[in-house]
Order: sequence, then C-alpha cells, then structure tokens
Amino acid sequence: MPGGRNLLRGGLVRLAAAEPARKVAQRPLIFQEVLRRFVAGPDGSAGLDVAAVLLGKGRLVSLAMLTPSPAGPEEVADRIAGYRALLAEIAARGLTGPGGLAGPGGLDLTLAVSRLGFDDAVAAAPQSRDWRAVLGRARSICQAATNAGTTVTVEAEALAWADATHLIVDDLRQDYPDVGVCVPAAWRRTEGDAVELARRGGRVRLVRGATVPEAGYLVERGEIDRAYVRVMRILLEGRGRPGLFTHDPRILAIAEALAVRLGRSGRTGRGMEYVMRYGVRTETQIVIADRGDRMRVLVPFGPDWYPYVVQRLADQPRQLVDLIRAAAAR
Repeated sequence: MPGGRNLLRGGLVRLAAAEPARKVAQRPLIFQEVLRRFVAGPDGSAGLDVAAVLLGKGRLVSLAMLTPSPAGPEEVADRIAGYRALLAEIAARGLTGPGGLAGPGGLDLTLAVSRLGFDDAVAAAPQSRDWRAVLGRARSICQAATNAGTTVTVEAEALAWADATHLIVDDLRQDYPDVGVCVPAAWRRTEGDAVELARRGGRVRLVRGATVPEAGYLVERGEIDRAYVRVMRILLEGRGRPGLFTHDPRILAIAEALAVRLGRSGRTGRGMEYVMRYGVRTETQIVIADRGDRMRVLVPFGPDWYPYVVQRLADQPRQLVDLIRAAAAR
C-alpha cells in the first residue's frame, strides 16, 4: 500500500532525524558500520580511495560531496574550495589521463547547485546578477574539472529551480559540452523536458526523484515507475548519452531489453550507462559490469553523512535491522 509505505518512510525519517537517534548513530561502532555500508568516508581523500578501488575493477564513478547547504557567502566560498581541493587531489593522484585508472568520462563529479549559492531567489530571477554569480562559480568548477580530466553532472535539486538550472547547464555546455544534468522522473514536466534533451544530445542522468505531495510532482510509486520507463525510452531513443539511475530490478530488466534492441548495450553503448549508489545492490552492479555494460557508482563522502544515511534507510527500512546487527556483532 503506497500510503502506508509513505507513512512508514516519513516516520523513520522523523525518528532518525531526532537528536537522540543522531547521537546513537555517531557512536564509534555504529559510525564505522554506517561508513562501511553507505558512505566512502568523511572527506575527499576517503572518497577517492573508494573511487580508485572501483575504477580498478572497471567501474565508472561519480563523486558526491555530502555537505550542508551554505548559509551565507563565506560558506559558499568554503563549498567551492572543497570542490576545488577534491579536483586538485584527483589530478595529484593521477587517476585520470594517460596511465590513470579512469578512462575518458570514467570519473565524474555530481555538483549540487545549492552549494554554489543557488536558492529560491536565484531560481525566480534567471539572468539576474545573483544567477550570473552562480553560473560563474559553476564555470570555475567545470574548468577545474576539465583540468583534472573529469566531468561534471549538475543536480536539479527542486522543481521550482528547474528552469533556471537548465539555463545554467545550457550555458555551461557552450564551453564544456560534457556537462551532464540530472532529471527526476517524479516531476510531471520531465517527460516533456526529456524530448528536448534527447533531441539536442548530451549527458542526462535520469533519477527517480523525491516524492513530494505538491502540484507538479507525481506521488504514487507505480505512477513514478511508469513515468521513469517512459522517460527512459525517450532518452534511449534520442541522440544523447543517458545514465539510468535506478536500483529497481523490474526497471533494470526493461532498460536492458531496450538497450539491446536499440544498440545501446555494451561498453560503447553510444554513451548509455547504468548508475547505482555505493553500497546498494552491489551484486547487481557486478553483474552489469561483468556483462560488458557501463556501470557507474555514485560514491558519497563528506561530513554531512547522517541525513544521507537516514534517507537510504527510509528507502529500504529492512537495512536498518542489518545495520544494527552488523554493528552489534563487532
């Protein structure tokens, strides 16, 4: 029952977000188990350690920095410095380029525009001074990523931000054509957006998206699943390079059949790839990679790991029991 599932999920999120639960989760044994299961570690070096292992196994990687949204200009500058430090370390380690573990496009950075100072006011006034400031910060990170031999995928973080975010991506692609964009199947507008994105080409990562009981969002699980498959088909039939971010076995089976029929399967696959989270359905990730398809793993790291883990446990409540048992066994 979708309603009951959403109530359970919401209850878990509220319980886990409470301060007592946070304190329990941060106890050393549980903290270690959480990091081992879901998060690469608390900083960029830990993220790159995990990325290097995955790249050595033939996986593709997208790094996601877990930091709170900045509260002001100083924190925006801090977030940008964090992205730059990560990219500098990638270059210093030699993970990309000749002789590196990552081939072309093998290492990617997921960029949350909120970390660049993007907010509701910026979204409401595209082309404004503040919007141009966010664009300038994004361009500086794209240039640093290019210098490091990596790509950038921009997250469209809220439905109300979609138009202004897409304008930023369009501008970035003029000089950095490999910039990707995430589009959520849970947004009613995404199917229409996908038609245009498929026509124009470029990298598009299709995600499920958060369920929000507001206008413009799909809510029921089955409705979102059907929308995901429709958008997936549009992207696979288009000119672009779709990344299918899903852990659903049914959708994965449909994607595999479509990819074979459309000549999208295999290492070339005209840029098509599967995307899954670090620590989720690891066996499936191995199967996809071993059969010769492009398998990208989203590797989260950073100090703000707790909300991320809460969300993962809310998505799959049964993992909460496994986590507690694993921690208790240590």
